[in-house]
Amino acid sequence: MLGESLSENQYLILEKCGAMNLVIMTDNDFAGRNAAKNIVSKCKNLFNIIIPQYPNNIKDLGEMKNQNIKNMMKNYDNI
Repeated sequence: MLGESLSENQYLILEKCGAMNLVIMTDNDFAGRNAAKNIVSKCKNLFNIIIPQYPNNIKDLGEMKNQNIKNMMKNYDNI
């Protein structure tokens, strides 16, 4: 997903793919947190929602190195 919202088509694709978990990694700013809230409200009854916490000085996933992302996701090894 790119942008600030989850389209109906994107939702249908997620619903049909059989996924059980949804990892939401929107930007770490007001717009990104708002987008995450909207996604959660649409998807909370269909998926286990996981929203990893970025380090305080990181605005988005693109600012992180692969190893930092792997370390951040270690808390969610059950997905």
